[in-house]
Amino acid sequence: MNVQRCENTVQQFIDLSKDFSVHVNSALITVQSLELAYQKIELAVSKTHDDVDVDNVVRRRLMHRIARRDMSRVLEQTLRMEKLLAESIKLLIQNVEAALSLTHCIEDCEGYNAAEYNLAKNELIAKLDVLKDVERGMLNSDRFRQ
Repeated sequence: MNVQRCENTVQQFIDLSKDFSVHVNSALITVQSLELAYQKIELAVSKTHDDVDVDNVVRRRLMHRIARRDMSRVLEQTLRMEKLLAESIKLLIQNVEAALSLTHCIEDCEGYNAAEYNLAKNELIAKLDVLKDVERGMLNSDRFRQ
């Protein structure tokens, strides 16, 4: 591999590492946000109760049922989004693992910035481990077994 091509490949790998880091951070924030939303909605559903006055029984029960139905739908959609996020995380992991498997050709090159490359590779591996932990946590959740 010529030096210019090698330098380009190394730069692309470094850029991949930076982009992946941004995606991992976004995924972590999204997972936390969805988890919090799910917990809040679940709490709201459990707190809706039939505390009614005698003259408003029918209307309140109807409102209660509608509220529970709507919150249940929101819970279902939140779970659906979590499953889609888990699938996206899985694909992201597969893509980065594929990129890492191709790094042997970079290591065979001469004339590239080894320190910068190794830093990017180590950062990529560390973020990949974080993302795998997040994926494992999501898939082990009781909600994903439903």
